[in-house]
This record gives sequence, structure tokens and C-alpha cells, in this order.
Amino acid sequence: MAAFHAKLFGLILLLSGSAALAQAPVSLAVMDPKPSTIDFGYCRDAGQVESWEANVGDTVKEGQLILKLDHARQLHAYEAAKLKAESDAQMESALGELKQKEAAMADSHTRYRRREISQQQLQMAEGEVDATRGKLTQAQLSKKLSKLDLELAEKLLEMRYIRSPITGTIMKIAQRPGERCAVGDIVVTVSDTANIVTEMPLSGQILNHLQEGASIPLRVAGSRTTQLAKVLSISPLAGATNGEKMVKVAFANAEPGLPIDSQQYELLMPEGTKLAPITKAAPAAAPSAPQG
Repeated sequence: MAAFHAKLFGLILLLSGSAALAQAPVSLAVMDPKPSTIDFGYCRDAGQVESWEANVGDTVKEGQLILKLDHARQLHAYEAAKLKAESDAQMESALGELKQKEAAMADSHTRYRRREISQQQLQMAEGEVDATRGKLTQAQLSKKLSKLDLELAEKLLEMRYIRSPITGTIMKIAQRPGERCAVGDIVVTVSDTANIVTEMPLSGQILNHLQEGASIPLRVAGSRTTQLAKVLSISPLAGATNGEKMVKVAFANAEPGLPIDSQQYELLMPEGTKLAPITKAAPAAAPSAPQG
């Protein structure tokens, strides 16, 4: 394990580019760790929350149902549209009638050739076939319209459900059963806790050589097990006078069973690296009183 730690610290030395920093690493407490990804489930159709299908703290998969709004009307419309779309009764009736009319027309042609019926009676039989074919065409159109109605009813019903936007852990559900939400309200907050991100305001010579994509040793506070944090971005710190920079890093969640805000990590940096103070903008000066 000691050899492993030496290799990790060697990475810092390579980043620093200075053998003069070859001293014991400085442990810097990670500030305000957060999930790497946070996403939200929005209310798409105003209504009253009917039930929770999952709870805060539960691990959910993308698309998993979390909350239902009142949806009795939409469910009824969906079930009715489904029955119509799946029913072939109108088509079967029109087809059956068409077969009867076509048989009657064939018989009329035979009888007309035998001079048993008049041409007018034959035309009547042919007209009945044409009318029945029209009924069949109408039945086919109704079938297509029923499928469109079903698609619409399904979408309207789905708007009464709020599903997880990502795979992760439910952090918050804003409304409880019985409460109302409006279109656009953030109702569900889900985070991917597999990875953690944090921003650290740092100063020191290491910043002259640190680059995006580099790795920095990190460990759970009080532990000797070390992992690597990846540098996502490096940006100048507002009000910096000595080259201080904001360094954003990401790393794997070492304790996924614990809430992230209760976890404590520390970066292992070369000696001379410090947490830099964050300069806040001075409050605006009060307007001076008018002089008389």
C-alpha cells in the first residue's frame, strides 16, 4: 500500500514539474461535494398529486414512475380509445355485408343473362355493392382514426405521470399527495450519486502546471485508501492577486450508501498548495444625501 501511495504522490510531482516540492502532501478538505449529475421531473399538466410510486432516497432507473397526478378521466379516455382501436367489429360487419352484396350481384348478372331480371334491377344490385364498398372504406378510415385517438389518449394519460429523468437517487419530491402543481413546476429531483464533483479555490505553484484532464490523489478523510480525482476545469478566481484559481474535479463516490453531504474527502496536493479565499464583491455604496 505504501508503494501505491508513493506512486500516486509521484503523479503530483509530475504535475508540479518541480522536485523541490518533494515533501509530504498537503491534505485539503474537499468543499461542498455534489452529485455529478442532477436532473428534474417537471409537471407537464396541472393537477393534484394522487400518489407517490417511489420515495425520497430510493434508487430509481431512467423512466421509472415516481409520481401520479389525478388521472381518472384520462385513464377512462385511454381505455375507451384502446377498446375502439382494438375492435374490428365495424370492419367485419362491412366485409360480411360486402360479401353478401357481391354474391347477390353475381346472381343478378346470371339472371340478367337469362333475361329473368331487367337491366335496372341489375344496376340496383351493382349500386348496393358500390355502397357497401363505401361502408368498408369508411370502416377502414374509422380504424385509422381510432389508432390516432389511442395515441393521443396515451400521451394525455402519460402527462399525468412523472417519471425519473435519469438513473439515480431521488433527492426531493416537492408536492405530497393532495397538493397541486402547475405546468412547469419542478416536482421531482433525481441525482446520479455514482460520481461526485466539487470546486476548490486553490493557490500554489502546482497551478502553474496543472491541466484539465490531469489526475489528483484523493481519499476519504481519515482513510488511507487513495483514489484519483479528474480535473474537469481550471479557471481564474475572481479578484485573484497571486494566481489563485478555481479547480473543478470529479471522482467516484467511495461511499454510495451515505448521503453525499455527510461524506468528507481530502485532496492530496504538493506542499505549498493552499485553499484560496473567495473574494466577495463589495456592497454598493449608499447614495449620498443631496446637498442643500
